[in-house]
Amino acid sequence: MILAGKQFADILQIEITKAKHDIDMIVFCWTIWEEKKCEALFKINNALRYAARRGVNIKCLTGSEGLARLAKDLGVKTKCLTNFKIVHAKFFLIDDKKLFIGSHNLTKSGLESNLECSAMIDYNEVDNQARLFFERLWKN
Repeated sequence: MILAGKQFADILQIEITKAKHDIDMIVFCWTIWEEKKCEALFKINNALRYAARRGVNIKCLTGSEGLARLAKDLGVKTKCLTNFKIVHAKFFLIDDKKLFIGSHNLTKSGLESNLECSAMIDYNEVDNQARLFFERLWKN
């Protein structure tokens, strides 16, 4: 499924709310502090807070130490990848079943005004390449 513009935030928020076990994220830019200025970001952040309180294991890889600290306040386990050139990926894997990957940053402009495009992929097979990719990065 191709998600353009604001549709990405709506579908991502719904899938985060439905998460039962794990949410794995790789985030380039996530302006957590802007949530009061951006309804879509507010909804995504609240869905993550709620998922963490329900016991969903949420992990985030980023290239920013500051972002890693702020994400912890949402209940997200974070790691800052400093051994890579730049973490530029936008990746959300939910319960090893839904993969969101594309150009959307978690920012006001990325969710509301930029021309952005991402895809949601349904995984049904046991051999999930997205899981392997994330785990390899998380362990480094």
